[in-house]
Amino acid sequence: MNHMVIDGEVQSVEAISWGPGRVDLFALDYRNSTLHKSFDNGNESAWEDLGGILMHVCKGICYGVGSLVVFGIGTDSAMFRNRRDKATGKWLGWKSMGGVCVTRPG
Repeated sequence: MNHMVIDGEVQSVEAISWGPGRVDLFALDYRNSTLHKSFDNGNESAWEDLGGILMHVCKGICYGVGSLVVFGIGTDSAMFRNRRDKATGKWLGWKSMGGVCVTRPG
């Protein structure tokens, strides 16, 4: 599902890069669902809905070319992660890492 993102509807924006000319953005929309958008050497993707209901998108990390993980705090205060499959480019879905976060990690 693509979203039309209007000023004021996006919060908790996180930007990372995993290579020259590549930037990935993560944000929460007005429903607290996570959105992803990429810029690759001047080509801009549409917003991609990664789902979930998060209180905060905490941090996106890259652990290799094309290998992305985004972390967030769920409504139950537990830490969640969503990983991008490098081979297919598909997101694997939100998985709880458990625990209780009392502040936003950074």
